[in-house]
Amino acid sequence: AGTNFEKAFAHIQVPSHRPVSLPPTQSAMAVSVKVTTHNPRAVLVSRRQAGNPLLKFIRNVPWEHADILADYQMGTQTCALFLSVRFHLLKPKYIYSRMEQLQTGFKLRVLICHIDTEDSQKTLTDIHKAAILNNWTLTL
Repeated sequence: AGTNFEKAFAHIQVPSHRPVSLPPTQSAMAVSVKVTTHNPRAVLVSRRQAGNPLLKFIRNVPWEHADILADYQMGTQTCALFLSVRFHLLKPKYIYSRMEQLQTGFKLRVLICHIDTEDSQKTLTDIHKAAILNNWTLTL
């Protein structure tokens, strides 16, 4: 199944600034980060996300700032990274290093991509391919 999937997306060119790695073969292990939380149902938000406008839309579940590797952590098996297309154009290697840091720590990894540029089709194609090949779920 994996080879058919790779063949289907073979026509998409990988950005030359970073080699894309294949998904990990070992099972995901929880990242050991000590977090003091008052509510076990709260979404943990990295302090680097302070001021992110996305936070005002997280209303139906509590959230709190924490010292975590991911931008957002939902339970022990799920994390998310936030990426603005404009930021990606300025620092294209940033997201790849962030994805690599979290590659084996979670069963579900979500890349939340904010489209804040007019002509973003090529950039989104690159982001999409990196997400697929690294076993991340992409949301736009």
